[in-house]
Amino acid sequence: MSNENNHDDTYLQKLNDLKQLGIAPYSLPEADFESVKNLRMNYENTDEFDEEEHSIQGRLVSSRGRGAIFFADLSDNQSKIQLVIKRDVINEYSESENRLENFATWKKDVTVGDRVLVKGVLMRTQIGELSLRVNSWKMLSKTLVELTEERKVSQTTFIEQTEKFSKIRESLILNGFIEVAKQEYLALSVGYDKVFSIHNLKINLLWAYRSADDVREFLSKVIDEDSSVNLSEIFPDPEMNKEGTPELKRALSFGLPAFTMAEIFISEETSNLGVNNKNEKK
Repeated sequence: MSNENNHDDTYLQKLNDLKQLGIAPYSLPEADFESVKNLRMNYENTDEFDEEEHSIQGRLVSSRGRGAIFFADLSDNQSKIQLVIKRDVINEYSESENRLENFATWKKDVTVGDRVLVKGVLMRTQIGELSLRVNSWKMLSKTLVELTEERKVSQTTFIEQTEKFSKIRESLILNGFIEVAKQEYLALSVGYDKVFSIHNLKINLLWAYRSADDVREFLSKVIDEDSSVNLSEIFPDPEMNKEGTPELKRALSFGLPAFTMAEIFISEETSNLGVNNKNEKK
């Protein structure tokens, strides 16, 4: 059941349980941690592990088990690894280090969607899966809603889009484009020939003295087939731009060069993570 803030009452109860135990539901890591991706790269192809303790953080994306042992998958958005949570191991460490985070609390109040910091040693399960046997854990951020399959897909879409934006940004910068903050026309008027900006899940690109065909050919090497592009050739004649945006009209008075403008949409679908996308294909 959800309340007026769209928080699940069951998860709110788990949040309050942690507080009553004296465990902070939102905290910072007390030490440096490794990325799951690097951990996998370094140990994926070996079966020889020492007792070196590794520290990683991420979101729990699955959990299963019962009795004295639980398994969970932890993701830091770059990679994923299985956690092995054993009652005797967790409790031994919580007692020796005087920690409140024991096995019973994990079993009762830690859920899929939570962000946690875990410390432990690497191992392989009987089926050969690289895993981290958890010695201790710390809650970093307690989720207040269920991490449904729909939300998982939404988050995956968001991550994929972010990676696409990053790759396109890198390619544009390597090809001499300058990133500006929503002042593309002004940037052209002061002498830049190749500029772009990223906002509202869209890339605006302006290239002076280039035709739409030239820009289209260039973009075919930078963006993938799932992306869509609107191209417009713009000549700085006020008579030709009576229907232009206020920003364009203001920039015309500063002396713009002729240019091609490209609006790049990464995909038709956008993630629903509390941000409304008001852009539509024109």
